[in-house]
Amino acid sequence: MAGMKYWLALLAGLAVAPHCLGVVLNEVMANPAGSEYTDEFVELLQQDSVWVDLAGWSIGDGEGEDMLLPLDGGGLMLGPGALAIILDSGYSGAYDAVLPAQALRLTVADGALGGGGLSNSQSEKLTLRNALGLAADSLWTRPGSPEGLSLERRDAQAACDSCWALSRTEGGSPGQPNTVLRRRWEAELHLAAQHVDILATGLDGCVGRLWAQVGREPCLAHSDLGPVELSVGERLELPLPAPLLDGWNPLSIVLEDDQGARIPLLDTLWLAPMGSRLVLEAVQAAGNDWIQLHWMGNCPLLLDGLVLESRGFSAPLEGWLPAGGRVLAGSLPPVCGESTHVQRSLSLALAGTAWLNGRDGQVLDEAQWPEDPVNGWPWRRLDPVQAGDDPANWRAEPTLEAGCAPPFLGGVDPPPGKTWAVNRQYLNVARPGEASLVARQARWGSWRLDLYHLDGGLLLTLKGEGQELVWNGLGANGAILPAGLYLLRLEGEAGTALFPLSIAR
Repeated sequence: MAGMKYWLALLAGLAVAPHCLGVVLNEVMANPAGSEYTDEFVELLQQDSVWVDLAGWSIGDGEGEDMLLPLDGGGLMLGPGALAIILDSGYSGAYDAVLPAQALRLTVADGALGGGGLSNSQSEKLTLRNALGLAADSLWTRPGSPEGLSLERRDAQAACDSCWALSRTEGGSPGQPNTVLRRRWEAELHLAAQHVDILATGLDGCVGRLWAQVGREPCLAHSDLGPVELSVGERLELPLPAPLLDGWNPLSIVLEDDQGARIPLLDTLWLAPMGSRLVLEAVQAAGNDWIQLHWMGNCPLLLDGLVLESRGFSAPLEGWLPAGGRVLAGSLPPVCGESTHVQRSLSLALAGTAWLNGRDGQVLDEAQWPEDPVNGWPWRRLDPVQAGDDPANWRAEPTLEAGCAPPFLGGVDPPPGKTWAVNRQYLNVARPGEASLVARQARWGSWRLDLYHLDGGLLLTLKGEGQELVWNGLGANGAILPAGLYLLRLEGEAGTALFPLSIAR
């Protein structure tokens, strides 16, 4: 991730930029207080001043794509400024008390929204498509919403995650104006490098106290950003909370007014990592296929909305991944139990490609492994900092097991607090098995190897990039070094270490 810049995933209106007038998603009830089978609904809003024929329109969640149909013999024409409610075919009247007669009632072809109903446990990309199959609007839903509260659009003209919020009343507002529309004291918030830019938009500006929450324990920041008193159109810049903003973690900001009521201004705005990465780490493409990812961050990572893809399959990710954690996608459970398992039968090409896609569809990482499998061994990525779509960055690894950390070539990692580890301090250049030195530094980055006589004379210098280096024990131009005792100096991103080295012939 370049510099200190955060990337914001716009979780609504991903298919249109900028958002324009037309039929849009306006409200989603994924976790009703009543029956999950009959009381879910999606509300549409026609913002334009014309009538729209919804014949041929569809709605889907990535698992299922359903055509819109009239409910109870109604029509498919949506008038200017009108609302349409998409209900389950088994709808039993849960919202009849609030649904106005003029609201257009629709259902879907197979009776259930999406792939068997809307999920309460994982984020889904809900997409509305017109009769040409083009996306008219889309929204990433939010898992874990309280029962009975819908997700409502706060601003019909904008396409941003902060333009959506949970309804202020149980049951939502089907067929009615949304309960979260702009109020007396309101503000728009925009995320910059290390601060939040606030623009007062309410009828009387923005007055109150701001509170922020970022991430999850042990990297949770619950911070008082202080009082704010802005006139309409006035701007204010406030710094973000202090702890590590590492990982695609949600940021929520609320305004507490003078009556003690808390108004959500930002509801799940996503922060992308600063320097840390979720990378495709290993691939098994012969036998029981699997793909492994590694989170190289210091805080928990929220996976919801990320998708692992290859030709022939798509695996949505969900839940929290601990710092330094791994994800294993495949039919076999991980050998190392600490990995998050995505149960999915994969069929990978022997020479193939896989992608990790972000919430906005951006490719976050890519793997392209070599053509010829070696004895059915899995492929291991040598350097996560270097491009994963370079086959030269992959090597067959016979000892790598599904869901486990790739073994260090020499079998040793740097001990806690140390910067370097080496597999041996004795080289016998006459024996091939004892003629290579493998060193590993505590952090990825550039490295330098210097070999000195004990009298201080420099014999050899090697430079490279990565976390591991392999030296064949030979001097410049392949020269065999004299037997004796030497001083080995290793310098890298984490620091410098000195080792005595004995060479025999």
